[in-house]
Amino acid sequence: MCGIAGFYDTKKNLTDNHFALLRGMEEAIKHRGPDGYGYWLSHDNLMGLVHRRLSIQDQSFNARQPFHSDDNSIVISFNGEIYNHPELSVQFKNEGFVYKSNSDTETLVFAYKKWGIECLKHLNGMFAFALFDTNKKTLFLARDRFGIKPLYFSTQGGIISFASEIKALTTLPFIKKTIIPELISHYLSLMITPAPLTLFKEIYKLPAGWYAISKLDGELNFHQWYSPLSIITQQTTISDEAEAINALDSLLQAAVKRTMLSDRPVGAFLSGGLDSSLIVALMNQSSSNVHTFSVGYESWMQDNELEHAKKVAQLFATKHHEVLLTEQTANAILDKAIFHLDEPHADPVCIPFSCVSELARNNSIPAILIGEGADELFMGYSIYQKYHVFNSIGLSSSQQSFSSNTKKIIAACAAPFIRKNDFYQEIMYNWENDRALFWTGALPFTELQKKQLLTKKMSEFHDPILEKIYPGLLITSDTHSIIEYHRKNLYSKAPNISLEKEMCYLELVHRLPELLLMRADKMSMMHGIETRVPFLDHTIAEFALALPTKLKISWSCTKYLLKKVAERYLPKDIVYRKKQGFSVPLLHWFTKGEYFPARIANTLDTNGPLFSNLDPQKIASNNTQAPTKAVQQWSLLQLSLFEKTL
Repeated sequence: MCGIAGFYDTKKNLTDNHFALLRGMEEAIKHRGPDGYGYWLSHDNLMGLVHRRLSIQDQSFNARQPFHSDDNSIVISFNGEIYNHPELSVQFKNEGFVYKSNSDTETLVFAYKKWGIECLKHLNGMFAFALFDTNKKTLFLARDRFGIKPLYFSTQGGIISFASEIKALTTLPFIKKTIIPELISHYLSLMITPAPLTLFKEIYKLPAGWYAISKLDGELNFHQWYSPLSIITQQTTISDEAEAINALDSLLQAAVKRTMLSDRPVGAFLSGGLDSSLIVALMNQSSSNVHTFSVGYESWMQDNELEHAKKVAQLFATKHHEVLLTEQTANAILDKAIFHLDEPHADPVCIPFSCVSELARNNSIPAILIGEGADELFMGYSIYQKYHVFNSIGLSSSQQSFSSNTKKIIAACAAPFIRKNDFYQEIMYNWENDRALFWTGALPFTELQKKQLLTKKMSEFHDPILEKIYPGLLITSDTHSIIEYHRKNLYSKAPNISLEKEMCYLELVHRLPELLLMRADKMSMMHGIETRVPFLDHTIAEFALALPTKLKISWSCTKYLLKKVAERYLPKDIVYRKKQGFSVPLLHWFTKGEYFPARIANTLDTNGPLFSNLDPQKIASNNTQAPTKAVQQWSLLQLSLFEKTL
């Protein structure tokens, strides 16, 4: 795991200080790589690369980056891990490729030499990289299948610049941080700006499963090299439950073993829930030296999972470490997190994630396995279960069965019974107006609430890079325009797809890569450690995407198949205990705390430019349920604190 950055100045707009610019980018992301750094500048000064190193595999000098092929035709700056590096290296050596290191970076270079950019399809891993082909004068930027690793880029100043984090881009004198106010509406719905956009004009994030290519003409072209659409529209050949359990068990064992590939100790974040406990159980099969890390909350036991985690740690004799997070510490972490997140990110789990990442770093464990992806692939959230029930009773299909007038009458009759429930109000509003029922697994503000919060309707937003990547996507103040764009793309390939698979697809498009995985990357790299995601090994993801709904969720059970596999390794009271998630006591902090109430009050009184179209007082006065209101207040707090960094 590392940090990468660089620029491609095909128009020769830069006249001097090229190395100074590279050093500035490197300095901005030094936290991502505490074990070393490197620069490379082409002889004509057009192409520059930066690398910060966190050495996990091959810690020798020979593996340093930017990495050059022996003939200097390929130069690469790479962030991530190639888990099938051992198998590929054997193949390449048998074919005559001569290694000068034991690194997966060199394997990636040989893969490009053998297959060109099609090498992406041969990789099992997580990655973001910038590869420059000196013979073809071609720059490739690539991001892994599910967006585990981030990659930002900009075209400002007529120069293609790129980095693992926005803060490296903004060290360049020609990069300006200009807010796009039209996108604040989507942040309120989705908790982060949807890719390929960021909240800044002409600063973008490459979507998961895409690569960009630029030649000497300086034109950036984009290609989707991997899409879950090709899998999710298929049906698995496995229909027998026992066969499915055995298959998933084998895939999980292999994936966990692959993600433990390291020359340094590997650990796991352990909550004591299903996903992290199963990972630890499988890690225990390959190593007797597993370190586990857990976080709890001082003076607030409701959200604590420490006892559950400790039970699992004792079961598998791990070297267990725990930390108690106080409100005071959370308050201090928040200001640091705002800096490291680069743009507003409304997931409060960033705070405990940072805390437990620091615990791992302090115990010298640089590589950590986490459970992200399991809920999205195997339908683990309770909200998925609600939609599954809605779908089972025909709510989705009935949108086309009733006339517009009939739906209005039904909605009016239902209104008195759901007036105190924002979730059901939004469902009924979408049903009545033929809009998508499901948008995301986490929706802080409904469109109905945003109509009250936003003081004026925002204008349509057009962007040339957005048009290249998602042609025809029209950004308006209504987030439904984004959801509907991706739904239409799905239904054009699979008109009869189930609502459950639609939900999974939408989560893979936005929430998983841009919210959850971005959170994991930024908060772990903030402390110089890497997180690995075995559930997003593409063999497991593709298996899960093709599964029939009945093997994943029912009215009474979420993650059905995964729980059946877990029964082989874990006590049933762990497998089937009520899902708690990586929760945060926001409501307690906001109402009983010593630090956060004042910060929330300041947010409600703000009048900065990001709030020029918002009325925060509407949050304080609405009838939203207290836990939801706390998340809404947190979202606005992030916006307020972010504004102060501009």
